Amino acid sequence: LGLSALSLIGILLAICVCQNTMLYDGYTQTSYYI
Repeated sequence: LGLSALSLIGILLAICVCQNTMLYDGYTQTSYYI
């Protein structure tokens, strides 16, 4: 794999992690309201 491929994979992983943390934060916030 080239550096461009590695950086692309890293960006995709970062996006997945960000989306997962955002979903987790949303779940915790909604559970507080209940």
